[in-house]
Amino acid sequence: LARGYHGRPGLTAERFVPNPFDSQGGRLYRSGDLARYGGAGVVEYLGRIDHQVKIRGFRIELGEIEARLQAQASVAQGVVLAQDGPGGKQLVGYVVPADAAVMASTEAQAAERDALRTALKASLPDYMVPAHLLFLARLPLTANGKLDRRALPQPDASLLQAAYVAPQSELEQQIAAIWADVLKLERVGLGDNFFELGGHSLLAVQVISRVRQSLGVELQLRALFETSSLADFARLAAQGEQACSAVIARVSRKQPLALSYAQQRQWFLWQWAPHTATYNIPAALKLAGALDVAALQQAFGALIERHETLRTTFRLDGEHAVQVIHDQVPFELAIEEQAHADEAAVRAWVEAEAGKPFDLEQGPLLRARLLGLAADQHVLVLTLHHIVADGWSMPVLVEELVQLYAGYSQGQAPTLPVLPIQYADFAVWQRNWMEAGE
Repeated sequence: LARGYHGRPGLTAERFVPNPFDSQGGRLYRSGDLARYGGAGVVEYLGRIDHQVKIRGFRIELGEIEARLQAQASVAQGVVLAQDGPGGKQLVGYVVPADAAVMASTEAQAAERDALRTALKASLPDYMVPAHLLFLARLPLTANGKLDRRALPQPDASLLQAAYVAPQSELEQQIAAIWADVLKLERVGLGDNFFELGGHSLLAVQVISRVRQSLGVELQLRALFETSSLADFARLAAQGEQACSAVIARVSRKQPLALSYAQQRQWFLWQWAPHTATYNIPAALKLAGALDVAALQQAFGALIERHETLRTTFRLDGEHAVQVIHDQVPFELAIEEQAHADEAAVRAWVEAEAGKPFDLEQGPLLRARLLGLAADQHVLVLTLHHIVADGWSMPVLVEELVQLYAGYSQGQAPTLPVLPIQYADFAVWQRNWMEAGE
């Protein structure tokens, strides 16, 4: 079945995982390949699952982007990597054009870059569209003929900039300075495009905020998406368009509650593949010392009561998905004993637990399981679905769980700061904000 596992129990346990669909103790081989069923039962290969990355809180399959890139007739080969950028990790696409003449002209590359970016935006969300698209005559290979990802060049934003035209007016110079600071560039010219220089939605928010704070000019966020150059953006800034309120208010829970745009995508993906665990967010904690299981259960109860997302399920209301916040949800801290289990067995147990799918309509979308290794040694696995949590919120939940447990285990009633708003309030605000043209 596979080479290289004889005499390597740790690697074997990592790759040959328990089969959750087999009651007889069968195993599955974790190949690391990402695929999906297409029409007529055809399996479509998308790439390697170990090329999954997390950027700005979003879990992204690079293989999915590469598949969309390589589907373009003008692309002979395409690879996508996560590289360090001005605002953290950013996506970089490397393209071998089908027409070799593209490599001979910067104008042809610019036109092809615009066409590819337009095509990707039509089929992928904004955060999955590469910040940079670089053209190569050929992809670098290792000695054994495989793609050498480490040899792919880092993007140089200065090479992607248009012929430099210096800002003229005071407003243009001020905005150029803001762009340069946010994008970590030495200078930005009037012909430069914010997104082609590595900008993305979060950096765009920073620009709009800086323009508001430094220049006293109110601009809609869409202004940055709809303008093709710094010169065009500066012209809009000179008009001082009024933006809607950025204050997030608490909304009534008696109305249908819309999903945020991130939740909408997760809902769509779940409907397409309800049995996948790709968008599970797990956290495994080693607990040393005597454990008060009752206090831990009580802490989970308080955490679920505090955060509405942990009491939320999703359903269709007509043609639109809505989130349903429940007063209570069933929750059980499952406990299993495996005295003296070795590290490989514990790792396999954690992976099996983290790999169980969620039902977004039935919930709950938080799962906790405790593995007892000894009287003073336990492993706690928390798993949430990405539709109710992300890489930023998981550490917050864990920290609050620790605080709640510390209080209950000492016979005290712990108190945490009141939450003035919840995620449902943000989702409604985001929808209203975008619909208002922000």
